[in-house]
Amino acid sequence: MPPNTTSMTDSPKNIHNKIHKERLSIDNEIKEIKDDDEEETQWKSIYIGGLLAFSSNVQFSIYIATIWPYLQTLDPHVTEEFFGFVLGSYSISNIIFSPLFGWWSNKIKCIKIPLYIGITCQLTGNTLYFILDKLPYYQKEFMFFARVITGVGWSCVSLLRSYAATASTNKDRSRAVSVISGGLAFGVTIGPALNLLFIGLGYPGVHILFNIYFHIYNMPSFLAIIANGCSLLAVKFFFVEKYVGIHKYEAGKKKDSSLTLPKYDKFAVGIAFISRFVQMFIVSSISTLSPIISMMMFNFTKKQTVTVISYAQGFLGFSAFVVYFLFIFIDIGKYGKFRRNIIIGFGLLITFHLLVYPYSFIYNDSPKVSQYNSKIMTNISSSTELTGCDISKFDWCENLPIISPYLYFISYSLCIGIAFPVVNAAMNTLFSRMLGNRRQGTMQGCLQTCAGFGVLVAPIFSAFMYQTFGPKIIFIHQIILGLIVVTLWIIFHHRMVPLKVNNDKENIIEKS
Repeated sequence: MPPNTTSMTDSPKNIHNKIHKERLSIDNEIKEIKDDDEEETQWKSIYIGGLLAFSSNVQFSIYIATIWPYLQTLDPHVTEEFFGFVLGSYSISNIIFSPLFGWWSNKIKCIKIPLYIGITCQLTGNTLYFILDKLPYYQKEFMFFARVITGVGWSCVSLLRSYAATASTNKDRSRAVSVISGGLAFGVTIGPALNLLFIGLGYPGVHILFNIYFHIYNMPSFLAIIANGCSLLAVKFFFVEKYVGIHKYEAGKKKDSSLTLPKYDKFAVGIAFISRFVQMFIVSSISTLSPIISMMMFNFTKKQTVTVISYAQGFLGFSAFVVYFLFIFIDIGKYGKFRRNIIIGFGLLITFHLLVYPYSFIYNDSPKVSQYNSKIMTNISSSTELTGCDISKFDWCENLPIISPYLYFISYSLCIGIAFPVVNAAMNTLFSRMLGNRRQGTMQGCLQTCAGFGVLVAPIFSAFMYQTFGPKIIFIHQIILGLIVVTLWIIFHHRMVPLKVNNDKENIIEKS
């Protein structure tokens, strides 16, 4: 008898049992769908992730204002080019390890172990930086090495972005990603301002015990070491890794082929990569130039340079805080104007350079930068305060006008303070939606790699261009880069949208 006829001989009891099983199956499907709908965003762990992101980026930015004067203290003959390499060194390991951390977390379906490794690397690099002035030889080379090790730890921040995107529901995605983005951006902006806490220590500082001194240059690393310890404890005791935003088909919970997640738009993702590179390139170039310009154009001493940049970063951080407060607590990201916000953000980056450019037709009668010749100066030591433009190094010193330091730092605090968080919040949210509800560790790592390339290349490029051509050509270059990104977002506006899937429930393309 053919197999399909066996049911004809089933007893009423067997038929009843089959119907009961079918009902149970249907009830389970309904329960599963209901559970999917009732899944909640893992806010506790996302907020912990925001704190970890803040801690990681503070350790990147807190050194910016002090590295150049510290290098000059360790080696009075250090060059601006080496300073550029030290700033860029943080990103060398970041470029390599960001996608590796992402791939590893996708492979093991866990981010806690990579987070432990990353934070431990941060701790190691900060400890080495803390003891730099106690090393008998190669102090500036070990500074480079310390920043490379810390950069390995910074690579794990892409995992936090990925986690926020996959631990939040669609309606909470913008707010959740903004928590991580806010931590990252606020850490970058507020880090240099924390140096205000240590300015009174000066150098060589206050004796603690044995041969250990707390001074203005090593206290940032000491604060970072404490932050690393707190981060390890937070991951161990408070961070609970749960996901709600991963597509059910990809997670293996549903087998319905109609729910297959389509491929994302690689061209649009490429534009996002370019945009992140340019964003970090511009911001890192400004961070590289600010302490140099402060001592060259504004005649600030080392202590004044640290103080003024710290205050400027404090105001910048306040601007960023206001923006992220609106994204996180008012949830303005739900209105979905991501593409417009990105264009506005890059427009503000361009505006900063237009405001501080030393136009000849405006500053023609203004005072010129003071000059000195280091080749004819004797007895240069670590305590020597060389301010102004060194004509033995730079041919462009002559006729370079002085712009107002008030104009420079107020424009810096407002333009960058608004642009940086606006671009971060909009780009990170839109990027996660462009990928869809899939594990995003690798792609978020690639996005972080693009940021790392920007942070790596910018200081080296800017230091070289500064030595060869002066600050004017750098400002022009930054303006051109910003215009390229704005043009890309305008021309391909229609492609920079969230992923459209077949499931109507997840068809969330927004009018952004």
